Amino acid sequence: MINYSIIIPHRNIPKLLQRCLDYIPYRDDVQIIVVDDNSDPQVVDFDNFPGMNIPNVEVYFTKEGKGAGYARNVGIEHVKGKWVFFADADDYFSKAFLSTIDTLKESKHDLIYFGSRCVDAITKEWLGAIGGVLAILGVIAAPITSGDTAFRSARLIVADFLGMEQKSMRCRLYICIPMFVLAIGLLLYSLRDANGFNMIWRYFAWANQTLAVFTLWAITVFLAVSKKTYIITLIPALFMTCVCSTYICIAPEGLGLSSVVSYSVGIACVVIAVVWFYAWLGKQKTRKLSE
Repeated sequence: MINYSIIIPHRNIPKLLQRCLDYIPYRDDVQIIVVDDNSDPQVVDFDNFPGMNIPNVEVYFTKEGKGAGYARNVGIEHVKGKWVFFADADDYFSKAFLSTIDTLKESKHDLIYFGSRCVDAITKEWLGAIGGVLAILGVIAAPITSGDTAFRSARLIVADFLGMEQKSMRCRLYICIPMFVLAIGLLLYSLRDANGFNMIWRYFAWANQTLAVFTLWAITVFLAVSKKTYIITLIPALFMTCVCSTYICIAPEGLGLSSVVSYSVGIACVVIAVVWFYAWLGKQKTRKLSE
């Protein structure tokens, strides 16, 4: 009898998938379903695909490339267990994973939720007491202060755009309240549709990094015009140009191109940026000499 079915969607991260499988002990009552979502043959060795030689692992391949949600639905069609678990290919489980769920397998509940122990495991097993304090500051305190700074910055940007003074509390609330309502709406949406919210967050993260690219280039231009050491920002600008252009090409939520094409586009963007920058710099020097 199969008690547990674990569904793992996968795309282009075979080493992490292998690690995930290694953390699941082999048992006759555990069914592991891996659904590969159209991985790139340049990245994945399909002849030695993780899990192919493990008795309780079933591997299915799709060519649609519709994302993790679709892959999970494919996996559900092959479920044989009483309980169904979902894991990502880059997840791994604690050593007490199966013994913990064994105590719950006769539960009458339809859904059982487990929290993540990532921070707890890292602080206890890797970092020790001092590192644990730093991890808490990084995982809890830093996001809180970052969120506070983000709201404050957004309020000042909106106020500057509208020409609204921000000394009085009343004028601050005029801007803050709509921002808080929007933030609460996004949080509620994330609870209702986690996949949709994650997709929005990925676009936001990419846009944020792309903004960093333009900022780095702006600083580089400023340093070059000021005859300062512009190389200190030119190198990060080129690196981030490559990263952002490659990501939007290779990501499923972007163009979904192959890794070879995406890397080629990223390198091409760097080459174009270098040529463009030094051509502009040469014109600036020529203009100053003529003056």
